[in-house]
Amino acid sequence: MKSKLVILFLIVSLFLTTGLGCKGGDPTAKKALLEPVVLNFWGFFDSSDVFKQAINNYKLTHPNVVINYKKLRFEDYEQKLLEGWANGEGPDIFVMHNTWVRSYENKILPLPEKVKLPVIEVSGVLKKEQKAVLKEFSTLTPEKIKALFPDVVYNDGVKNNKIYGLPLSMDTLALFYNRDHFNAAGIIEAPITWQEFNEMVKKLTILSGEGEIMRAGAAIGGADNINRSNDILSLLMMQNGTTMVDDNKSISFASSIGNNRQIYPGEQALKFYTDFALPAKEVYTWNSKLPEAMEMFSSGKLSLMFGFAYQIPLIKAQAPKVNLGIAEVPHLNPDKTDALGLPINLASYWLYTVFKNSPHTDEAWDFLVFLTTKQYTDENGKTKYYAEDYLTGSSNPPALRNLLANFKNQKPELAPFANQILTAVSWYRGRNPNEMNKIFKQMITQVISGKVSAHSQHPIRDALSSAASAIEKTY
Repeated sequence: MKSKLVILFLIVSLFLTTGLGCKGGDPTAKKALLEPVVLNFWGFFDSSDVFKQAINNYKLTHPNVVINYKKLRFEDYEQKLLEGWANGEGPDIFVMHNTWVRSYENKILPLPEKVKLPVIEVSGVLKKEQKAVLKEFSTLTPEKIKALFPDVVYNDGVKNNKIYGLPLSMDTLALFYNRDHFNAAGIIEAPITWQEFNEMVKKLTILSGEGEIMRAGAAIGGADNINRSNDILSLLMMQNGTTMVDDNKSISFASSIGNNRQIYPGEQALKFYTDFALPAKEVYTWNSKLPEAMEMFSSGKLSLMFGFAYQIPLIKAQAPKVNLGIAEVPHLNPDKTDALGLPINLASYWLYTVFKNSPHTDEAWDFLVFLTTKQYTDENGKTKYYAEDYLTGSSNPPALRNLLANFKNQKPELAPFANQILTAVSWYRGRNPNEMNKIFKQMITQVISGKVSAHSQHPIRDALSSAASAIEKTY
């Protein structure tokens, strides 16, 4: 109650000092502007500083709106969300991963076509006059989402022609490598194709006389000790032409291509992946006894590791002496295309959205549209997106198409991630993505251990089918 009184006092003070209280305008709007609106905004990873400019500028025309950003620990985030909403203390605005949309669908109010808000308008040329008005604003259409953002945002965030979230940044799976290991092995540049990747792994892997892995060529082939194992395998499947989910929203990654019962692209991808963890294979470079991939890379005992842009600060903090190189992920063909004639990359990003039971859904969505798509003029007269302020503070590649070209020049270290954004895809992982991740890891372990079926003619295909059936149950 005390905080609301303070907010109300500040709003009244603003009205008195600006003269708004005596300049006419819509009485309903005036009354609404005297009612404080508090938006609780929850996230993680990001500090409040990256949103400061947008919040301050938004308040210039919406003085009664107070936006409180709260940063939570990622490990606690989802549990805190559910507890907060159950207790009536949850956020109005929250963040979700692009693979969580279906999980949170029943918690979200999709973006309305229009919002109605009280605002301060400034009129007059020689003599500026402020007045309160109640205005209806158009937001964004699904077609506008396609125009503003990469295609993957439309595919993930728009369901039944309704928009469930808006992004500020975009990340893609890329390849980290140890330059010193490359130099010592006479490797000039990162692999463009998976065949080149295979050859490099063989050169970079160091085994003891007893066959123990002294230095791993790449973190690939395993499950639990490779943090991104699900993403790497998903990428390989999709690059190989696998349809992860069919048009009926059924799991189809275990299926053959069309009527051809001889070609199972998902099976081929799973075999390629797990070969790296089989001692009998030439490309053997990984096993379950090794430490986690990030730890291995940071200690200089791993040459190649797949990861995302957000991991760069972690690597630099943990391994300041590692001579870090970053490249785009390999593809099937030298021209960077894959099985279907187009390049396929893997997207990972966060969507900002609104809780359906928020008392201020119009204000919450209006602010998110403002934050993710609007521009302003800075103190140097330069036109900027508010998203650019976020990117400066967070060091992530942009989600807006308009920012991609300049971003690659401004931050060359992040260019490999940005270069892949327009060709990045994702896939619907069910209402419980964490369960899907667990099932994928179990499938990988099953193939490596040989515990599929002793009498099966197609053990890898059988493991794939079992995993598909298990994930289907989570849909």
